[in-house]
Amino acid sequence: MQIPPMRSVRQRPSINAAARAPLCLLLCLMAHYVDAEPLNAIVGIETGYTDNVNLTKDKLSDAPFEVFIGLDYSGRSARTQGALNGRLGYRSYLEGNAADELKPNLHGNLVFHLEPERLSWVVDGDWRQARADRLGPDSPDNLESQAVLWTGPDVLVPLSPVTTLTAKGRAGYSYNSDSSGESAPDDYRLGGELNLTVRRSRAEWISANLAVRSVNYIDRGGAGANASDFRIVDLFLGHGSHSARGNLDVQVGSSIANPDDGSDKTGLLARMDASAALGRRGLAGLRLNLGFEDQANTTLAEPILSGVIEPIEAQSSGFYYQQRVEAYYSRAARRADLLGSFFAESRDFMGTMNDETNYGGAVSWNARLSRSSSAGVYGRVEYTDYQGLSENTRLYRAGIAFGHRLSRHVSAKSEIRHEIKTSNDEALEYDETAFFVSLVYQFRL
Repeated sequence: MQIPPMRSVRQRPSINAAARAPLCLLLCLMAHYVDAEPLNAIVGIETGYTDNVNLTKDKLSDAPFEVFIGLDYSGRSARTQGALNGRLGYRSYLEGNAADELKPNLHGNLVFHLEPERLSWVVDGDWRQARADRLGPDSPDNLESQAVLWTGPDVLVPLSPVTTLTAKGRAGYSYNSDSSGESAPDDYRLGGELNLTVRRSRAEWISANLAVRSVNYIDRGGAGANASDFRIVDLFLGHGSHSARGNLDVQVGSSIANPDDGSDKTGLLARMDASAALGRRGLAGLRLNLGFEDQANTTLAEPILSGVIEPIEAQSSGFYYQQRVEAYYSRAARRADLLGSFFAESRDFMGTMNDETNYGGAVSWNARLSRSSSAGVYGRVEYTDYQGLSENTRLYRAGIAFGHRLSRHVSAKSEIRHEIKTSNDEALEYDETAFFVSLVYQFRL
């Protein structure tokens, strides 16, 4: 297997305007059109030490230093509503063994109610990090900035007191900032949904649904040279019921993939999201997802983790048939919270060498030690088999964190973690021990 070349460790990240535009546009529009609620924000610094900054077999240590802000902003007026939330940081590596990086994880949404409860126009944007090489680690040299902007109308037509027809249309563009040429190319996307819903009661409904989306790649060379445009059509029936004791949402139908080469693929579509309360403090759930997917539509694509923001997986240059199941359990006690999950998944990339199977589990436990102090531990195990490449990896991660509120607005946190990745390909193996401390100022405007 060939490992993609690393960018120069002295290279500064290219912050292209296209990567910032979606969220900047939404923020400006919200400031102009929306009567905002108070802005909840944090400003912080974080520093630490890692003995393997690039997550490779040959270790290089470094001392990361990051400045970051976090936002939780929402508001509404008679005809508009919007929200912006997430975190944006800039991380520098003081010893120069990795490239400085911008670390975005922001989402914005703005809705114009052109005709209240009948016609709306939606603008939706994401700015986040993704893996350039899907087999590579979450190291600075394998993460790129990805910006996605969607916009389009929502139309709701009441047909009777209990029956409604909903239509949605979306046009979008995805920009990837990676300069190595190893990631998927930029693309523009079109999508639409048609839903007929009949409410049997306030808490129960049935529906008939049609969803269509297309992904059209813009060739940038490199990894984009072999990208093929495609369309996915989902036709299904749905049923939902929500109550104080639990929720159940089920969708069953057919999923059809139509690539440009004309080799149509058809598969079963089955989705389920079920949860049930276990006593006063417990919650258990089961999620299922079968159908054609791609990175433009990552339904149930990430395992549930508590307090951990993971970069999304690398964009795929095509579609795949996904079979995924996930079970989770959470318990909120008076002074401690427990969350555990297990998932198993297979992805069939239809005739390519990208097929993979992975399964694993994660657990976290957080406790309030006093009115101003907290502690937590977490762990994760994941096994991945890249069938077409005859490679497999095993990832083990564990950590412990402590937090302390120094005053009404200022808090501090420290964390130490250890991660091991083993494989039948020695080039993919590494281990890392890292320690971080952070200082955060929290305020409202």
